Amino acid sequence: MITFEPYAIYGQKVSPDQKPDPNMRVYNVIEGKHVATYIAKRESTWMPQFTDDESVAVRLVGSELLIHSGCQFEHYDRKLVVPNIAVFAVSPGHAPHHVACYTPAAGDDNTMKKRNRCHLREAVADNGFLTLQSTPGRVQIRSLDSPFVVVAAKNFFKSEKATLLWNSKGSALLVLSGTEVDSSNQSYYGEQHIYLLNVTTQESFQVNVRKKGPVHAAKWNPTGKEFCVCYGFMPAMVSLFNLRGDETFHTSEGPRNDVFYNSFGNILLACGFGNLGKGRMEFWDVEKKKQIVAIEVPNTTLFEWAPDGQHFLTATTTPRLRIDNGYR
Repeated sequence: MITFEPYAIYGQKVSPDQKPDPNMRVYNVIEGKHVATYIAKRESTWMPQFTDDESVAVRLVGSELLIHSGCQFEHYDRKLVVPNIAVFAVSPGHAPHHVACYTPAAGDDNTMKKRNRCHLREAVADNGFLTLQSTPGRVQIRSLDSPFVVVAAKNFFKSEKATLLWNSKGSALLVLSGTEVDSSNQSYYGEQHIYLLNVTTQESFQVNVRKKGPVHAAKWNPTGKEFCVCYGFMPAMVSLFNLRGDETFHTSEGPRNDVFYNSFGNILLACGFGNLGKGRMEFWDVEKKKQIVAIEVPNTTLFEWAPDGQHFLTATTTPRLRIDNGYR
């Protein structure tokens, strides 16, 4: 068990050089003992990640991934250095285990406008003209065993942030890459792109969708054999893709902004929540590619499937919506 609290000093400093107390603690639940204490400065990446068999734990410190074998947190077994790493994700499933590492692009126009870090791009004199050099964003999948062999990688520009999504088998990775600002000024939500990296075939490529616009949601089927994407300017579309990135099905346009598979992966919910439409929920038979039923649950902000794959819970919560708060 791991606990975390903000890395901060509450109240007045005792001395100018006073540092906050360590804010991350590790406990052995079986023995009920405190194991280790660490300092985690970044709230976005403080949480260690475990393999499914708990044989390995990985935590990010600066640009170093510290790997603890046997979940022995007293000391790390080995480390992987990835300069400027922002996000990582340990693969689920059985061994061999892998880790996906994301490094944001440096020097592109969107990044410069947002961060104002002029030192990230280098002006180079070329035939009397100044050329701007930039470094693309990069996702690489490495083995967790030394020497950390790269099994798949993908470079892409226009990437300030990314979400890494493994399938249940740990054999493929979805990357949702994007920027805060849309250079074409068509979207308030910036620009998003989807990339697929396959560990088995070592292929990596961009997933092409039918409609321009933001990517609202992307989810793996629990079977690990396909994924679903909700995308495009409203009214949005929903498409299913296989592990080769080929589209196998798509819906018509509609007021949708999220998708959810049940625990068995045989039913897919495509929905429009929040202040979008009337909270329309479409339930689809994944195998037959046919809609089962459609209902409306207005003002829904939260949805969860029950473990039986037949029942579900919806709720309206603040601060997203401050009226009709409750659950159904």
